[in-house]
Amino acid sequence: CVGLLDQDDAGIKAKKVLATKAFTENQLKTFKCFELKPIYNTDVLNFYKKGIKIEIDIESLFPITVLKRAEELSYLEMRNPGFIEPPQKWIQFHTSFKEYCKGQGIEDDYFYYLNKVKKIKKDDFRKQVDVSINSSELDNFKLLLNDLFIVLGI
Repeated sequence: CVGLLDQDDAGIKAKKVLATKAFTENQLKTFKCFELKPIYNTDVLNFYKKGIKIEIDIESLFPITVLKRAEELSYLEMRNPGFIEPPQKWIQFHTSFKEYCKGQGIEDDYFYYLNKVKKIKKDDFRKQVDVSINSSELDNFKLLLNDLFIVLGI
């Protein structure tokens, strides 16, 4: 079994719960947990390089074009908060988060990564991706799968 953990609240909670469990050696051989990282999408990695640690979920692996389509269909909503931890240089009382990001060189299109797919729209999002995605938009998933295969020894 492989657990793919997002870096959102649910993923962080799941990781904490697993850390508190006392698994036997045999049980530990039956599953692997793998945490999504910014390296799987260079657009998301750009935030991290600028000290802006945003939440990463499976939808974050899609390119901006897919997220733009989802926004047009009203499938997205803003994360609250939009980051894992506030950037060290950000003075919240003087600058909004969006203004801070822009000041760090983050372009408007990349703000789609600050959104998440609404829970009630997850299935609609999946269907939209199924009918509109092309193989070049899945490159980030190929990187993830390669790493998963290495972890699993496949």
